[in-house]
This record gives sequence, C-alpha cells and structure tokens, in this order.
Amino acid sequence: MKAINRKWRICCLLVLITLGITSAKAQAPAAKTVNINFKSVPVATVLNAIQKQTDLNFVYSSTLAATWPKVTVRSSKKPAEEVIKEITSIIGCTYSIKNNIVTITQQKLSGKERTIKGHVRDADGELLVGVPICIGETRVCTVTDADGFYTFKIPVEQTTLKYSYVGMETAYVTIPRGTNDITREITMHPDVMLDEVLVTGY
Repeated sequence: MKAINRKWRICCLLVLITLGITSAKAQAPAAKTVNINFKSVPVATVLNAIQKQTDLNFVYSSTLAATWPKVTVRSSKKPAEEVIKEITSIIGCTYSIKNNIVTITQQKLSGKERTIKGHVRDADGELLVGVPICIGETRVCTVTDADGFYTFKIPVEQTTLKYSYVGMETAYVTIPRGTNDITREITMHPDVMLDEVLVTGY
C-alpha cells in the first residue's frame, strides 16, 4: 500500500513539474527583456525587433497597420509585454498573447463617454497653462486653462492620454476601462533621456 501511495505521489509530482515547465515556456517569450532604440519608425519595425529578441510572432491586419503613426521607442531591459502594451495603447489597439503569438486588433469603442479632470503641474508644483492633452496620437484634444486645469470627455474603454508641453517629457497615462468620472493630477518632468520605456508618435 505504501509503495502504491509513493508511486501515486511521484506521478502527481511529475505531472505538476510538466505543467510548470509548459507554463513557463508559454510565458517566457513575453517575459523576456528587450533592448530597443528607434526614432520615428513604423510600428512594424519595432515589432520585428521585438520578434528577433524574444521569438514572439505578431499577427495583425496590413490595413490596420497602414493607419498607425511612426513611433520613437527606447527600451532598456524591459519585458517585451510591457513594451507591447505601451505601443498598442498609443496606437489605439488591443493585444492578446497565446503561447508565442501576439495578436493586435483595433480597439472597439462603444461610443459611451465619461469625464476626466485634473491639473497639470511641473516637478516644482507650478501649474502649467496651455498643455495639450490628446487621446493617444489622435487629434481629439483639449488644453489646460489659466489655472492649469483640464476637463475632457473620453471613452469608457481603456484609454491612453498624451500630455505634451515644450521642454517637458511627454507623459502617457493609461486610464483603465470604467464608467465613473475620474480625476487625474499630472506632474510633468523636464525632457531628459531616461533608461525607461519611452513611446511617442508622429
């Protein structure tokens, strides 16, 4: 009886180890870090570079890709999925990863909106006037008023807002899906080269 129980435990352990290895392999490509430095290039160029460094394969419509803006990407030892998330948020798309296949599709909007509001300040806490705030790389924008305050109608779906100002590093803020009005206080920093992921569109 003890021998049977021992064999059973060994079999269960082997199954768990096998499942763990399979899961690790499935997650490994997206978790691999990438080093990328591109300036004003097509999104496909960035995805090809990620593919070479991670073995991820990208699937998307060529018609959709034709609408994407050029991007500047700097990534130093960041997980591939983090970079993919940043890029797809900026270009108004969603992605899914299964094994080593990344599928990129256009984000579908319901047409419903909510309001976001807040202030934009610099690193010293000074209010910034006339800061353009746009939905991703679209021309749907607003600007901060004389008090550095902004209010903006955005989709209820996940949305990335772009805050840009002369002399300041462009800030991208991803707003999760939701129906409630929200407040976001934004602090912008001087435009200096950082080692973190930076994604901008042109």
